[in-house]
Amino acid sequence: MNGWTHSRETLQRVMDVTNKCRLEAERCVDHNLYRPGCVLIGAALEGVLLSTVMLAEPQLKRDNLWPKTSKDVLDWPLGELVGVAVRAGWIEANYRGEYLDLDEGDLGNAVDWVKWLRNLVHPGAFVRELDEGMDLGEQAFANAYRVLGTVYDELTGVLDRLAPELEAMRRERTVHTPVHTPDEKNVD
Repeated sequence: MNGWTHSRETLQRVMDVTNKCRLEAERCVDHNLYRPGCVLIGAALEGVLLSTVMLAEPQLKRDNLWPKTSKDVLDWPLGELVGVAVRAGWIEANYRGEYLDLDEGDLGNAVDWVKWLRNLVHPGAFVRELDEGMDLGEQAFANAYRVLGTVYDELTGVLDRLAPELEAMRRERTVHTPVHTPDEKNVD
């Protein structure tokens, strides 16, 4: 398959799930459910990174930016996807690992914050990381949503640069691509 591990159909499923996570996060806010909304923003962040990495797979391998792992890309954790995006130069990350206000750091720092926020879905992490009585509110969601929007904007530029690769993927015939031409009638 010209350097791609997965088919267009699998990639489309990832993109559909990603969009669904973003839409569900927006619906959570309509009901003041900020913690689940933040978790879904984290899932959408993971999905947009995953789909971009999947699309860029041939280029990433060619540039030796693909991790030396035997794991399928669909099994990579969010941290691995962020690492690839940083190494590829898609996300600026001069302050990773530093605890800065979102306005003081860069996108890599903000993405790490959303990852941390998403991990608060785990009860142990929630209790360990937040003082008693604290919860995730509207401001946390608004900040996470803003970070997601910035990542979408940055990765749109990446996708524009990958346009030739995307065209090659579109033209590539997979086992799921119908053999008949569009003007043929399905005769049963």
